[in-house]
Amino acid sequence: MNDQTGENFIQTLVRQADPGKVESIQRILGGRNNQVFKVKTSTNKTYALKSYVSHPQDMRDRLGAEYAFCQYAWQQGLRCIPEAIAADPENKLGLFSWVDGVLPAPGHVDRSAITQVLSFVKGLEGGRSEAATAALPMASEACLTTIDHIETVERRLDVLIKGLDDDPLDQKAAVILNELSGVWKEVREKVLVTAEEIDVKNPVTRANQCVSPSDLGFHNALVDENGKLTFLDFEYAGWDDPAKLVCDFFHQERMPIPKAYYVDFRDAIIGSHACPEQEAYRIDMLMPVYAVKWLTMRLNEFRPEGAHRRAFAHPDQDPMERKASQLDKARKAFQVLQSDLGNL
Repeated sequence: MNDQTGENFIQTLVRQADPGKVESIQRILGGRNNQVFKVKTSTNKTYALKSYVSHPQDMRDRLGAEYAFCQYAWQQGLRCIPEAIAADPENKLGLFSWVDGVLPAPGHVDRSAITQVLSFVKGLEGGRSEAATAALPMASEACLTTIDHIETVERRLDVLIKGLDDDPLDQKAAVILNELSGVWKEVREKVLVTAEEIDVKNPVTRANQCVSPSDLGFHNALVDENGKLTFLDFEYAGWDDPAKLVCDFFHQERMPIPKAYYVDFRDAIIGSHACPEQEAYRIDMLMPVYAVKWLTMRLNEFRPEGAHRRAFAHPDQDPMERKASQLDKARKAFQVLQSDLGNL
């Protein structure tokens, strides 16, 4: 991105919205999957530019999903996200409004912050007309049946196990995955039995789906000096099952959400559901599934496309150190999982 060709691409993109000349391009550290730059122009404007990575084994249109979501949310009057300004699909570049703020600290995860998240998510329900949502794709790994949720985890486990080699760190990961596979079989069977009991064989209808930001959490947010949150990173966004949104929100690893907020958050998300009590029960049923899913996600460094995204976003980091760090997190998460399942 620092060579002349990259700068020309950026200048061309910025010119779609700003007649000024690009005066500075500053790399911003922190993203896990893409590169982010702070771009200043001669008109005294500042933009956020994202350069999206691709991999032969992961060809999701991350730029398209994020750009469409931001346009949709902006049309609904939501201003707690960056504005989508311009895009260059060929070169996988997206230009967004710049947002000042800092990453929230764990202490920011309080009732007020949860209320802001709910306001954001509920605000996305405002324009569910076909015209308003036509450009929105299905979310990445969207799940519309109980089997979809289960198969997502099984697919992740299978890819991880088959992708390991004789490297010492890979072999340590294999030990965890072998034990996790045994736990997963128990979780899977229990969920399938429960699903039969409450008769959730049919897919989630469009009326009961939600426009999901995906990867929703305080790790993808900035907070200003007044406590106002701005939410970021929607490259997995789209139509999805509200149960997945809730389960993912309470299992994301980088800034855990206190479980004390779970019931109120769950009930607020499904408040307009045709059968909220059954839906609440279904989400509770799926929570252990997502505990396993997020444990496998801690080991994404052991997947070629996951390692490729991290190397793109953080070329200066040692890949073996990243593997070792995530392996340690996975080991600790597995201990917590075993304890939680033992208390059910």
